[in-house]
Amino acid sequence: MVRSRCALVVVTTLILALAGGCANGVVLDPPTPDGPRLTRLEARPVESMVGCPVELVFAFDAGPDDVSQAVAAWSRRLGRGGGEGRAILDVPAEAFADHRHGEAAARVVPKQSGRYVYFVQVEDRGGRKSNVLQTVVSVAGWWGGGC
Repeated sequence: MVRSRCALVVVTTLILALAGGCANGVVLDPPTPDGPRLTRLEARPVESMVGCPVELVFAFDAGPDDVSQAVAAWSRRLGRGGGEGRAILDVPAEAFADHRHGEAAARVVPKQSGRYVYFVQVEDRGGRKSNVLQTVVSVAGWWGGGC
């Protein structure tokens, strides 16, 4: 009984440690039921270099009000290290103005190498939040060449 209980504790500890190491801590706001909706997100290109721009292209359905902004959060992993961040995306206003459905794009420039997972969410003028979509970009260091 003591051995099986000890084995259970060891196995549970290992599972939690491995799961915690794989999880990212990126959190965006929960979607609003009647808010806008993202229908597609892709990164162009999916492989890049440090300092080179990557375009996050997303399709949206505005819902009852115009979309006013897009937010991106990211998680970067490289070996055991990594980082996270969040920013309001620089999307031209005409991409959202008076569009019930549409596509918009914003550039991000990774500053470090690693595997980036980008999460994007849009918000309308009423403060309603969309669902969150994600895409992955692999970023090589300076040794990989130029943009």
